[in-house]
Amino acid sequence: MVRLPELEHSSHPEHVLKWINGVETPYKCDGCKQEGFHPCYQCIENGCDFHLHEQCAAVDRLSYITHPFFGNTWSIGLCVACGKGVQGFRYQSYCNKAHVIHPCCLKLPPALSAPQGDQAVNLELHKKAKCWPTSKSCLRCQNRKISKGIHGWVYVSTNDDFCYHVACVQDLILDKWRTDQLQSPNGDPGRQTIQLAIEIVSYLQGRFARCTWG
Repeated sequence: MVRLPELEHSSHPEHVLKWINGVETPYKCDGCKQEGFHPCYQCIENGCDFHLHEQCAAVDRLSYITHPFFGNTWSIGLCVACGKGVQGFRYQSYCNKAHVIHPCCLKLPPALSAPQGDQAVNLELHKKAKCWPTSKSCLRCQNRKISKGIHGWVYVSTNDDFCYHVACVQDLILDKWRTDQLQSPNGDPGRQTIQLAIEIVSYLQGRFARCTWG
């Protein structure tokens, strides 16, 4: 999608939406109905609190999109990537039976490099739990499945030390917004793990450009 400074969208025909690069607080996307942390399209008319993820703005223009993880059996009504309910904009596949995914989840970077001290932790996106090391669970929720019947996509470090559900990474950044400046890293391994997750989310927000299909 070509990023436009202003956008007319069928979901909000009343006003023109403007691209807002600096988002200071989370918002609810009026397209997919999920909370957002990314730069977005926003209505700046007085009294109008309309926001739209960049990925959701593209839904108005695109009829079809491909992804290397397509072709699995996904549950109707729950996003295969994050396991959360799909209430708004979605992509839907008809490979064997209908299955859905949030627009933002469909655009998750397939590989990330998150700084950790003087080194970097490289993470790869996996589509199901059997890709995880046998001894590992998500470091946040301590589970392999994110919800009933949904394993959820995960980011796994190439050294197998870190595993995070996509949904848990999203929840971690929300926790950070709610407790900002209330705690600070103090060498505690658990706290350092949270800080790593926040760095991962920074990549998901597009603040860092180092992501490839490698």
